[in-house]
Amino acid sequence: MLINASRDSASHRTAAPQRITSADGVDLAQSPVHPVRFTRGDDEDELRIGQLLCARLCHDLIGPASAINAGEELIGEGDGTDDGEARELIIDSARQLTGRLKFFRMIFGQGSRNDVVLSTAELRALSDGFLYGGRAQVEWADGFNGAGDIALTNDGLRMLLCLVLLAADALPRGGGVRVEALHKGREISISLVVSGASARLSSDVVDALQAADAAGITARTVHAYYLSRLAERLDASLVFLARTPHELRIDVRIPKEASKQRSSARRLGEHEVSRIHGACVNI
Repeated sequence: MLINASRDSASHRTAAPQRITSADGVDLAQSPVHPVRFTRGDDEDELRIGQLLCARLCHDLIGPASAINAGEELIGEGDGTDDGEARELIIDSARQLTGRLKFFRMIFGQGSRNDVVLSTAELRALSDGFLYGGRAQVEWADGFNGAGDIALTNDGLRMLLCLVLLAADALPRGGGVRVEALHKGREISISLVVSGASARLSSDVVDALQAADAAGITARTVHAYYLSRLAERLDASLVFLARTPHELRIDVRIPKEASKQRSSARRLGEHEVSRIHGACVNI
């Protein structure tokens, strides 16, 4: 499967300036109110994606948050005999909640710096925190194949960690993900090898990766659509390959000087779509 596409920017329609007055007609501002901008097209997708991302975050955070509350209730209602077990539940759930929050903040948050460098240890800490208590584990190759720390823009780091999220979702029965990165000329090459029982991308995730808009995206697949949008912005290519019934490989190539926007949209060809589904067959 190969993804390397972009979407046209949305058109805008601007309303005429207005003045705000009180009930008795007194002008409440000395200058016209700033024009109200109405947007269509992709901006409607942005609103929907924001809503779906919030739903996804709430879904992933409500479990450990509820467990913390349950532990507090056990302590408050009990006779003290089970306090140790309740405290362990609270500590464990708080660790899980914190790990997921840090991970999601890096993927979906907006940082003030455009270029940051995260060490292998920092990337490992983020992924381990997110996957704490789960069935999947991530192994980060030391020093990214000996090439040193890979400098990525914020969007590049978001895409990298979003790939980890996608890979973890491809392991419903648990397994491992190995991440490697390497400088290759004017490109940064990243590979993820996903290994485990029934390692695959579900059909709805595949559809989200190919989607031209957010119409059919759900909270369960919004991260895949978000990933494809990040790839567009970075002018990156994504290739998914089913190597064996229990192993999936994801290869990413990011130009070191990634263009932020492409001039025209490009739809996937039928041969590419078939390759996508070929990588996602559940054997």
